[in-house]
Amino acid sequence: MTESLRGVGYSLQSAIADVIDNSIEAKASNVDVCFQHGDRSGSSNWVRIADDGRSMTALRATEALRYGAEIEPDLDRDVYLSAFGFGLKTASTSQCRKVWLAARQHPDRALIYPRLLDLDHMRDTGEWETLEYKTADAPEALVGPLRERPGTVVLWQEIDRILDYADPHGFNAKKGVDLKFQKVEEHLAMVFHRYMSRTTKPKHRKVTITLNGRLIDPWDPFCLDETGPEGTGVCREAELKVPNSRGSGMAPIKVVGYVLPRRDEFSSPEAWNRAAGPKKWNRSQGFYFYRGNRIIQNGGWSGVRTIDEHTKLARIAVEFDHRADGAFDIDIAKGRVTIPNDIKGSVEDVVDAVVEAARRRYDRRASRPSPGPGPGPGPGPGPGPGPGPGPGPSPGGDVTTADAGSAVRDSAERINKEGDLDAIIKDLRESRPDVTDALGW
Repeated sequence: MTESLRGVGYSLQSAIADVIDNSIEAKASNVDVCFQHGDRSGSSNWVRIADDGRSMTALRATEALRYGAEIEPDLDRDVYLSAFGFGLKTASTSQCRKVWLAARQHPDRALIYPRLLDLDHMRDTGEWETLEYKTADAPEALVGPLRERPGTVVLWQEIDRILDYADPHGFNAKKGVDLKFQKVEEHLAMVFHRYMSRTTKPKHRKVTITLNGRLIDPWDPFCLDETGPEGTGVCREAELKVPNSRGSGMAPIKVVGYVLPRRDEFSSPEAWNRAAGPKKWNRSQGFYFYRGNRIIQNGGWSGVRTIDEHTKLARIAVEFDHRADGAFDIDIAKGRVTIPNDIKGSVEDVVDAVVEAARRRYDRRASRPSPGPGPGPGPGPGPGPGPGPGPGPSPGGDVTTADAGSAVRDSAERINKEGDLDAIIKDLRESRPDVTDALGW
């Protein structure tokens, strides 16, 4: 069964995010994600998630690595991100064969409780057990962060799913692992952006997340820092309800539709490029489902409509909490969302309004003065008269160099060649900055 649970459906980035859910529930202010990729097989290869939140007793640390462990009732908990009691185990074992956990509760006493879930041990013995270790016998990568402060550390070893290469320590593997963790950084920046920027509703303590010691900057899909007349606009809102799957009554749902600025309305080209997000502009339109203020699904229209270049400025937040899990059909990996039939019609009304507003904004060209005629005859005598009037407008209308640059970028996005265009732009900035300035690059 443990081997079948490894195929639940986690990516590396979603598995790490699932572990961080526990850190946020434990009121952590700082979460550090580290990975080490050594030159040979063995314990020098690992991934670690360490936090400074409220940690666990020795008994709770043991239970935390037991499949199907009950989620502790916690009257002081201000956010519910875990769902089934499987997250830590299934997320971790989707990427590795050894899951270590260490817990320290007391700031004045360095009592550390190391625990191990070893899939090979379970296979060989048939025992579904959590192994208990003394601090001196546990990996330093596990207990090291807890020597100076309380918190919880999760350490993955035997990371076979991450090092899935013919030569796990060769050049291709090194490059591939680095790219995987670039995706991890992008994913965490998006998923937890409200916690990192302290824009949760209601307010939650700010959470700082680092990757190998480097601060991750939050990525807001709605670009709410683009303010003013040409900034992001709220187009339509709806307050809805679905049955409460955790008890009696109804669970609240909030739907907010946004229309983002066009490229020429953004504060800078860099801001426009960053707003594209991990999926790039076209595939970033659509729904962003927030469960407990963290994104669980991003982009796409969930079968309501199809992606369209002319509606790529439309993005919609759908916000709910754990009480609506049943209605939205949330799975163990918290990566699948189904819009409940009870509210689908109301959600589609929001979509229709936002899509129409986004289409109008996309199609509305920024007003620019028409280019005047070229210079007249040259002054005084000379070899001959100067050039006559400049060329008239092109058959398709007035097209500026900035329009041309924008059209080229749009085309690169449509055919998924943004990376190639970025390389060309980088070269031109060095060799012909006059060209990139004219094209608005």
